[in-house]
Amino acid sequence: MGGRVTLLITGAVLLASSYLLYDGKRAEMETRDQQNEYQFQGIARGNVESGLARGVSAIKRDLQDVETTFPRTTTDDGYYDLSIVKNLYGDLDVVVQANSGEADYQVDGNVIFTASLPAAFVVEDDVVEVNAAGTYQISGVDRRMDTTVPAAGYSNPVRGLITTEDHRAALAGELDSYRVVGKGSAPEDPVDQGSIIGGYDETDIEAFYQDAKSNATTTLSADPDGNVSETLFSSAAGNSSASNPAIIRAMGNLNLTSSVSGYGMLIVEDGDLNVLGGGLDWEGVVMVRKEWQDTVAVNLQNTTINGGFIAYDYELAPTLGLCVPDFTIDGDEAVVNEPFALRVEVLGAAIVSGEYDMPVTARVNVGGTAYEPWGSYDLALDGNVNTGNSGITYLWEPTEIFEAGSRIAIDARSWTRAEGTDGSLESHWSISMEENSSIEGPQIYLLKDDDPVPSVGGFQGQYSVAEFLDGYIENDMLTVDANQGVSLFELGVTDTGSEAFDLQDLVVMITMIDASQSGCVPGGGTSQLYVDIINSEIHYSSEAIAKLGLHLNTVREDIDVKITETAVQGTQEGEAGVYETGIEADDAEVEENTEGVTTVTVCHNGSEKTIPFAALAAYIGRGATMGTCPIGTTTTTVCHNNKTKVIPLSALPAHLGHGDTEGACQ
Repeated sequence: MGGRVTLLITGAVLLASSYLLYDGKRAEMETRDQQNEYQFQGIARGNVESGLARGVSAIKRDLQDVETTFPRTTTDDGYYDLSIVKNLYGDLDVVVQANSGEADYQVDGNVIFTASLPAAFVVEDDVVEVNAAGTYQISGVDRRMDTTVPAAGYSNPVRGLITTEDHRAALAGELDSYRVVGKGSAPEDPVDQGSIIGGYDETDIEAFYQDAKSNATTTLSADPDGNVSETLFSSAAGNSSASNPAIIRAMGNLNLTSSVSGYGMLIVEDGDLNVLGGGLDWEGVVMVRKEWQDTVAVNLQNTTINGGFIAYDYELAPTLGLCVPDFTIDGDEAVVNEPFALRVEVLGAAIVSGEYDMPVTARVNVGGTAYEPWGSYDLALDGNVNTGNSGITYLWEPTEIFEAGSRIAIDARSWTRAEGTDGSLESHWSISMEENSSIEGPQIYLLKDDDPVPSVGGFQGQYSVAEFLDGYIENDMLTVDANQGVSLFELGVTDTGSEAFDLQDLVVMITMIDASQSGCVPGGGTSQLYVDIINSEIHYSSEAIAKLGLHLNTVREDIDVKITETAVQGTQEGEAGVYETGIEADDAEVEENTEGVTTVTVCHNGSEKTIPFAALAAYIGRGATMGTCPIGTTTTTVCHNNKTKVIPLSALPAHLGHGDTEGACQ
């Protein structure tokens, strides 16, 4: 009887073991099925991201002209469908639907363009007055926002108003700080003063204008009274649209008495802008640029500008060929017979001695006074203009008006290095040769318009005279304005027959400007700009500015595409989440979503981890598998202080390092 009992017990044990084996196999099969499902989800997510990348690439290339529908794209393990929706404000929605196996995923992304001006309102001139009345607002905040705090889905704020440092305090006193908002705006902060700052830089603004000038879609000339036709302007503005912005140049006074709206860029050149009566509603940039006028007035009533407003005075570089003073050439000097302004530029310098470049210093003598605009004439390193391709521009444009009868001469020196020195100190250098254009001689040539350019080459492969004068030579003759001259210096040798006598050791261009003619001398008078803002609003809008990239390279080059609030929705077991594109998958922030679970379990290096679903692709790429780890791999036993303990497998190395042994205690 005892034997039968023993057999029955043994049979029961075998039966139980077979059930355990069956359950284990079933669990393993279910785990594999689940893993396959998760892998399909990961692949579908990858297809979604491929579609999103394709959409962004198309948007950056074509902006508002981007296609809205795309053919289905098939991948190795599924497919994706891409479509783009154009919204009212010029932002876009990108929708990507992807599939792999039984997993479907969809991305709904909002796209905005980011292309910024330094501020919503840019103003500069010698004299600037901005007067505001009624309800007005100057805002550097994305016009769709109601806060100055950066937020997802919107462009970061820029300054409300930027001007020169000289005008900042005055404008802050003229305007209500709480009505000028933007980056850093805080009425209690005396530096920001309601987001009004100094630091205006004309360079980028002028490049913006020049690009718009060259690509204007409509140019309107002024009548004999200096006024541009309101009818013609209204017609040009009426033909513009959000997807086809206009670039309109009004070459004179623009007076608007009826309501006008438009898209793009409006430029008023050398004239007043008066918006009266019905008002102006403009999506884009309004620019008032003055070049010749002493005073320009801007009157904005009932005006709304979403984009930016710019008003500035551009001072012409004094190289105007029409502003030629009465002058004569005496040897290698110029003698100007009426009041004049001056511009002197080093076009190039090149002289070597053995294996090192010799410093060259220069100064300008005007009316008996020596000027050192490029450093000390007496110090080889401090005043050196022989700096090769350093990118440094050696230009002198004094604001002084020089007296009639003044003589203009250039002094130049080359320097040699003392033997046994490395040239790092001023004491290592001594004068090699000095020449003065007030003393006529073979070492200096003064060339005028239509003079032949010496055809000598540069010694030891240096730039030649012709190369330094590139752009000023036609048929081997110098081509410059009548008020310009070029001085060529030889500062190495005196033998005119030597191949080292190359006349390009220093090349200097001199421009003389008649100060008696109106408009010839920049800054010759006081330039004034007056702006009145009455019941008007100017709001920064990066996407309205970015639309100009359809016509303007200066804008297109500055455009970036920002994708925000991208929702990832999956049909597989209801997973869903929200993530920011551009974040590495394993660092993505996944927010709780009421539509489903946002986390998933993976087996990574023998340990089970609960991770954000957005990190799934990255973990699979590192060898992780979806779901729980296979049975028997997540834990192990160790003998710790003569006691058997069950620990996570991942903790085994640390326990062994403490003296534990793997396995049960004996």
